[in-house]
Amino acid sequence: MTQEELQIISNRDAHWDEVIKLCRKYGFVTQEYGNSVTLMTNSYQLDSWHEPAYRFRQEQLFGSFPQPGETSGQK
Repeated sequence: MTQEELQIISNRDAHWDEVIKLCRKYGFVTQEYGNSVTLMTNSYQLDSWHEPAYRFRQEQLFGSFPQPGETSGQK
């Protein structure tokens, strides 16, 4: 690879933490291992696991469901 191509890769990777933070914030992360993450839409998670398991996983992975600020009356 050229130096320019390697720089492009480095620039992309520089956004990893930002991307993962957003995925966690919106509940898309279903599994993390090192620098690998499995993502699923929330509706697919709910369809696959059903409400009790979906709620449990959201609370275990992200601390609460819904997240602060996601319901009316919350800042």
